[in-house]
Amino acid sequence: MTDTEFKKYRINNDTIDSQHYQLFNILQSIINCYHGVYDKKVITALMNEFLKLTESHFKYEKELMDLSFYNVHCVTDYEEHILEHRYTISEIKSFLLRQKVKFPEEFPVEVISKILVDHILGYDKKFVDWLNLHKNAFDL
Repeated sequence: MTDTEFKKYRINNDTIDSQHYQLFNILQSIINCYHGVYDKKVITALMNEFLKLTESHFKYEKELMDLSFYNVHCVTDYEEHILEHRYTISEIKSFLLRQKVKFPEEFPVEVISKILVDHILGYDKKFVDWLNLHKNAFDL
């Protein structure tokens, strides 16, 4: 994904935007593998990298939410956001597990991309807008 293509997904937090950009690039690499030479080891490695980065990204977001007291001031939004993190991770892990026990299936890039886009433009945008509005109150 080019910077221009990614522009519509920016939410005005450099660290979170950078992590989102990395996630989209890994998804694009997975797509490229399916449309090029199919190599299960490469695809599995990319999917595992995507999972690790997603977990790391969600951990960072949660820490930032806790440090900014988003979990106190916006309890319902915080809880829904965290549930969305758990759902996304479980979807990725579920696919990886099916890959191990069943025949190889194509990574549901479209499904995962939609979950990612909806998460970014919904929960993450809402949180970062709140964070930017209150950032002077916190030493972040």
